[in-house]
Amino acid sequence: MTLGPFDLSGGPFLLLYTALFLMAGITSRRLSNALRPSGRPLSRLSDDELALLAGGLPRHSELLAAQLLVAGHLTIDDARSLSLADDAPATPAARALRELRPPLRWHALERALKGLGHATEWRLLERGLLLTADEGWRLRLAQAAPFVLLAGFGLIKLGIGEARGRPVAFLTLALIVTILVAVIRIVALDPRTRAGQAALAAARTRHARLRRGPTASELGLGVALFGTVVLIGSGWENLHRLRTAGSDGGGSDGGGSDGGGCDGGSGCGGCSS
Repeated sequence: MTLGPFDLSGGPFLLLYTALFLMAGITSRRLSNALRPSGRPLSRLSDDELALLAGGLPRHSELLAAQLLVAGHLTIDDARSLSLADDAPATPAARALRELRPPLRWHALERALKGLGHATEWRLLERGLLLTADEGWRLRLAQAAPFVLLAGFGLIKLGIGEARGRPVAFLTLALIVTILVAVIRIVALDPRTRAGQAALAAARTRHARLRRGPTASELGLGVALFGTVVLIGSGWENLHRLRTAGSDGGGSDGGGSDGGGCDGGSGCGGCSS
């Protein structure tokens, strides 16, 4: 009884597997685009909403810190700590930071401001700009499915090859790569609906000039859309260095347009699941 493609020798089967891998990638992307909810378009978003859309909770914290810094209510003491002015007005961000014991460290600042970020996150969920938990998981599974099916196909061939005493080292390596990509497609998810993607893209296009350095009045919007990297070369670049040092080189300066930068812990599917 013929086993069809499973009867192919090693070389031809690996060529077939490679072609199917490429097709799985195309199918995964198309499924992600086709199944992503439309959401509800909005004409205007606040800076904190844009920050959450662009880089999740980390970016939202960067925005709040930048706003306090420009207003003179937050000062940078050294490469790793900040201080909140005693006369800082009782804004929600200032009240959250006042609960911390000085000196303020970046990771502690992010934790203290996370509650404000979650409030903005839920606002975007209600407005149809972020995926819900169910929508997020459906999208994760759909975009991983082609690679899962391909891995199953490869595992059948692996079993047949081992039973026949054929070398299977290259097929094993191909299967490992396929499974890793499937895991990545499950874990990595753009948390925005189509409306959220469009709103962020429009704002970034409209304010692309801010990448080259915002003025004091534009600093909040620049950080919201592009991260603290826009502060390099300005009078506030110490915030970028402190944020980078405080997150061990991580953070969200790359933005969320390539997959989001949302933090875990709340209920939203793509943004925090």
